[in-house]
Amino acid sequence: MTTDGAGLCFVGIGSPHGDDRAGWQVAARLQERNLAGWDVHVAASPIDLLDWVRPDRPLWVADACRGDRGARVWQEWRWPTEELSVTWGGGTHDFSLPGVLTLGQRLGRLPADVRLWGIWGGDFGAARAAGDQLGRVVEEVVEEIVRVWCGGDVGPTSPEVVPPGAGHA
Repeated sequence: MTTDGAGLCFVGIGSPHGDDRAGWQVAARLQERNLAGWDVHVAASPIDLLDWVRPDRPLWVADACRGDRGARVWQEWRWPTEELSVTWGGGTHDFSLPGVLTLGQRLGRLPADVRLWGIWGGDFGAARAAGDQLGRVVEEVVEEIVRVWCGGDVGPTSPEVVPPGAGHA
């Protein structure tokens, strides 16, 4: 476990549009596992996470990222990072994830351990189905999240390098 047993706040961010379902699907798979001490939430906007975050519990977030790779890969980041503001800039949500995390940090609401799992997606069109690969990638991300939590991993991992100019969904 990565903490002294205080538990974890996990937020899956998404929408019902194509690959943007990724964060919600990760949260659903984690809820199915009934992990002790985990509070798992789904949000339509990153700003919602401020309702659940506590400075004494790690905050881990999954969300879709726009990129030219489709829903084939994912990446983990630790907050704060300059790279995130470039990678997750803009998107389909009212408030950007980096903007919300910056606000939370300035308000003293964020814990020391904030991790983000971005799942690359290709189609975010309204009423579109998720890409064929999304289910497999979601399972990979869930396995990695559980491995990190149980194994005490302290560094970000990724199966591939982030493409320049990729953006948040």
